[in-house]
Amino acid sequence: MSTELLLPMATLALWTLNVLTYTEIARLLAIRAGRVQLEDFRYGDSASVPTDIAVGNRNYMNLLESPILFYVACLAAQQAGRVDAWMWRLAWAFVALRIAHSAIHLMNRSFIARIVAFSASLVVLALMWGKLALGW
Repeated sequence: MSTELLLPMATLALWTLNVLTYTEIARLLAIRAGRVQLEDFRYGDSASVPTDIAVGNRNYMNLLESPILFYVACLAAQQAGRVDAWMWRLAWAFVALRIAHSAIHLMNRSFIARIVAFSASLVVLALMWGKLALGW
């Protein structure tokens, strides 16, 4: 089986784990500072969790939603022997756009920039699936 898409998949997986770590550290620091209580996280983020703390968890969830289709497309392309230079470029473009989306979401919070990165990543994902399914 081909492994050309393993590095983009691993990069996004490691980024996702970094965002999870960031989220947990932010939560612990907020608890320590008395901004929230441990109970506020019993079922996710309660309404009393400040936005600057809740954004990390929301971003982490974003990295577990549409990226699952990316991982499946990469594995399917590898298994089907459909990995070529274009699929490789699309995979890296998706990863770069998702990292940009996360960085904007966690640091800048510009909605316009974030939606552009998110939408572009969905276009790239659609191209990956089109290429895979239709053999472009």
